Amino acid sequence: MGLDITSDGTLDYFINFGGNPNQEIAIVRAGATGNNSPDSLSIGSTLYSTTANASNSLFTDVGQIDTGLNDDLSTFPDVDRYDLDGGGKKTDLDHLLTFSLNFNELVTVIRADATGPSATLPSEYALFDDTFLIQMLVVTSQNTNNVNSDVGGVDDDDPTSVTALFTDPVNGGGLSNPVDPAGIEAVPEPATYALGLGLACLAFVGFRRRSA
Repeated sequence: MGLDITSDGTLDYFINFGGNPNQEIAIVRAGATGNNSPDSLSIGSTLYSTTANASNSLFTDVGQIDTGLNDDLSTFPDVDRYDLDGGGKKTDLDHLLTFSLNFNELVTVIRADATGPSATLPSEYALFDDTFLIQMLVVTSQNTNNVNSDVGGVDDDDPTSVTALFTDPVNGGGLSNPVDPAGIEAVPEPATYALGLGLACLAFVGFRRRSA
């Protein structure tokens, strides 16, 4: 999950779930590339990490979340309620990932990056807390060296969308509206991403891994 802390259309951090052989939840700095469009995303150094386990995460196929979705197959035999994207249940299972991260860990990282001569954020972020606004981007990838392969809200079959800036009003997309850490938008309209970002339960992301 990419985070734009300064609301300038450029990602500052990623909160990453993954790893091999051991999975972890980590706050990582955005890489040296632009990080302002789907094709310019990259991951930098890890600033905080914790082991992913049953108490802070769950990754499972959709069928395990609600086993009753296919009860009406006799009425709609051609409809697979677990196949969210039409990829085919048996060959391309859809999954759900949810994980949590203590908000104080993000506070510590951001405040440190806004302090001192090597600060990477404006000085006002030395006071970062739950009153600041954040924009978010959902990204899935099987390789942290290539995190631009599947960006939520962006059609990766459209070259124009892949190269467009997140702030492009016509072809851009992917970034959520600015929200506070409780997931409340800065504008009075329904949240684009209903992410319960108390960061005590950071993300609810339904996604699938695309075939290589």
